[in-house]
Amino acid sequence: MRGLDYYTGSVFEVTSESGLGSQDALLAGGRYDGLISSLGGPKIGASGFALGIERLLMVLEASQISLTKQILNDSVYIAALVENEASCEFYRQIADELVRTHKRAHYSFGGKNLGNHLKRASKLGVRYALIVGEDEYKNAEVTVKDMTSGEQKRIKVKELGKAF
Repeated sequence: MRGLDYYTGSVFEVTSESGLGSQDALLAGGRYDGLISSLGGPKIGASGFALGIERLLMVLEASQISLTKQILNDSVYIAALVENEASCEFYRQIADELVRTHKRAHYSFGGKNLGNHLKRASKLGVRYALIVGEDEYKNAEVTVKDMTSGEQKRIKVKELGKAF
């Protein structure tokens, strides 16, 4: 049992039924009206809590929730095959659309070999690869490749939100 002598009001604890065994607390806290003044500070009220990150990760694992998988499901890989000073603005437009649709992006510049880019996208485990070659760049488009089904379609950058 944690020490309760410095709490002056509400005390709370969040527990889990899976993954932790008998020590099932994930986070705990409460009201500490005298704590700050007892440490030499002003006499003001306070509240706070502590969260066990390792415990939270254990519960997620026991519940078969993968943060890495969730992050990658919300990510796309951008195979940036066009690299010149003017293309930076085009990639910024792509990034703006991805932010608007709440997607994370892994950009990969360098190399003109699309196969290498797609291998990297596959290795990362992302669902979609956005391909920007010369033709896409000239037409303000991207090719969206579904890494699961292999299907691909070409769309305007402004329509990226509809692609996922």
